[in-house]
Amino acid sequence: MPTFYTWVATVLLPIALAVLGSSWVGDAFKAHREAKSGKATTDQIMHAISNLKAEIDEDRAITARVRIVRFNDELIRKDEHSKESFDQTLSDIDTYEDYCRAHPDFENNKTKISAKHIKDVYERRLEKGDFL
Repeated sequence: MPTFYTWVATVLLPIALAVLGSSWVGDAFKAHREAKSGKATTDQIMHAISNLKAEIDEDRAITARVRIVRFNDELIRKDEHSKESFDQTLSDIDTYEDYCRAHPDFENNKTKISAKHIKDVYERRLEKGDFL
């Protein structure tokens, strides 16, 4: 008789993945299942892992872009921010710009103006010492 965890892994998880539509998780799960059954080769598993890494990297860039745009919107609304919040956003800008340089086909130019505005405000606040 299968255990609860086996049932979750073999029945519930594939259904949840299908409903969520997460292709990279589905690919990784498929590779894992094929590896357990002896059907997958090392190359197939490495390919699935490589695809997973690429999608995670792109998701990180998109998430950084969203945070950059949101932070800029907050600056435009005159919301106050701490130096730490600015530092985190500057790190997001670096992450996003690095990804864009490494992936020229990735949609870019969505944060250039926002990033410049954030950096300008940061420099003024740094000179005045008037962070939140």
